[in-house]
Amino acid sequence: MQTAPHGDGTWSTPVTLDSAGIHTLTVVATDSLGNQTSTLRTVVVNDPSTAKTILFDAGLDAGVQVDSEGRMWNSYTGASASSTAKVSDAKDSAGVTTPVALYYRAGGGVQGAYGVTDSTLTDAPEFASADGHAFHTSSFMTLEFNGLDPDAPYLLTVYGSRNAGNTNRVTEVYLGDASSAVLLGVFDADGVGLEGIARDMAVTADSLGRLFITIKAASDETHGYAHLNAIELTLVPEPASLALLAGAASLMLLCRRGA
Repeated sequence: MQTAPHGDGTWSTPVTLDSAGIHTLTVVATDSLGNQTSTLRTVVVNDPSTAKTILFDAGLDAGVQVDSEGRMWNSYTGASASSTAKVSDAKDSAGVTTPVALYYRAGGGVQGAYGVTDSTLTDAPEFASADGHAFHTSSFMTLEFNGLDPDAPYLLTVYGSRNAGNTNRVTEVYLGDASSAVLLGVFDADGVGLEGIARDMAVTADSLGRLFITIKAASDETHGYAHLNAIELTLVPEPASLALLAGAASLMLLCRRGA
């Protein structure tokens, strides 16, 4: 194992671990006379296959619902902005309670059974694809997720469906609120298959664990509506290969010079 000194009393070394989980590493320092000291370091490695995913279902139902694959969905109703959370203490897809909450912060819309009952674009269940929320070009909706891991990267997928016969419902997804939004993705909720999706958009929670997303119709949208049926938010796991950084002070190197 090779170490890289930084010239400030610290050093680093890459360590590749074969499995996810909690690992305890022993770090040993030896001086030129053979004097040694050691310390223990705990390293947590996430498994990408079990990355934390939270599923949200915008529509006519409220509460936690379970799909045919056993995944938990956080269903919520009400298409208008409110100071009350649409979802509090969201369950992740495995059913574990998280501190994540979802708010509709600004804008407004309508809700109804607009979508397809059998999605071919996603594995979303009927209760998620068949109903949803719609936002007119004269309005929009800014969503706030809070309780996320601060400064952590996530992948965001937004799905919408308007079963109206391929008449176009171009939906835009932005990062930020209406005044400072950056376009992330676009889909036609009433295009081919009468549904649309913007997949795996890279976003990052802020230092307070918040993420703001704005949904609105394209400015030249013929029918003037954006559609939101389902949201998938997945925490990007840390890589299994990581660097350990240890300082001289933390190691408490009590090495003495020989006579």
